[in-house]
Amino acid sequence: MGGIILYKLLLLLFLSCTLLAGCSDSEHSTYDSSEPIKEAKIFAKGLISEDLVAAPRFSPDGKTLFFHKPDRLSGHYQIFVSYYIDDAWTKPELPEFAISEASEGDMYFTPDGTKLFFVSNRESGFPERQWNYGLWVVDRTATGWGKPTYLSDAVNSYNDNIAYPTVASNGNLYFLTSEGINLSRFIDGKYQPREVLKLAEITPEQIFIPYIAHDESYLIQTGLEPSSEAPMFIRYNRNGVWSKPKQLSSKLIGGRFAFVSPDGQYLFFSKDDGIYQIEMSETGIEGT
Repeated sequence: MGGIILYKLLLLLFLSCTLLAGCSDSEHSTYDSSEPIKEAKIFAKGLISEDLVAAPRFSPDGKTLFFHKPDRLSGHYQIFVSYYIDDAWTKPELPEFAISEASEGDMYFTPDGTKLFFVSNRESGFPERQWNYGLWVVDRTATGWGKPTYLSDAVNSYNDNIAYPTVASNGNLYFLTSEGINLSRFIDGKYQPREVLKLAEITPEQIFIPYIAHDESYLIQTGLEPSSEAPMFIRYNRNGVWSKPKQLSSKLIGGRFAFVSPDGQYLFFSKDDGIYQIEMSETGIEGT
């Protein structure tokens, strides 16, 4: 009992420090490696990385890690979180805002780390959208997490599912629908009606999981379905026009759910057996 209380106190202190930016610990990042990572290397094997763990998403300070994985009994995807406390990652757990009755995942932090987007087919209050996958957002508080809110009709749709949100530094929100990759611009504190990106060389078979660079200079695309042979592609934003897809390094083949670490030093992605990381200089992305 004492150990549980101590853990909760440490977690409360950690969340307070994160929100107030008043605490600092070691100078190294929470995912630093003592050796160069020139080949993709599994991350935190046994504690975090295991079969079917996917969609790694770090908070902007690097001290909170979300991912999802399927429940072996229900088949529902569930959200898990691990916190970096006392120079170690905690055992992953379901955050208090998650529910086991729904299928949930595809998390992504806002640039300031105070909110978290996620996808869920939980009850939204709209009977005509029952079982639709919609986009939700939850506030981070000094004591944990608030109550999730269903995003407005500017983003969510009556007759479509949403998946794989990714957010730029200016708050612009990118995500996947049946129409392709969508963009909802964040203007004056509100999300604007979504628009479909105009992408060259895109077919229904090439619909992909997106990752937008913080400055919107590039868009990484990875496959929807697991495949050990599927390459990773990138499109560059050339003065507002997206380039044709270019294949990235062969070291990334089979990877999905690409995510650049908050310090810009590593690319994280998922494979069937867990989460991997590799130095950005090995990815083939321009400027790294």
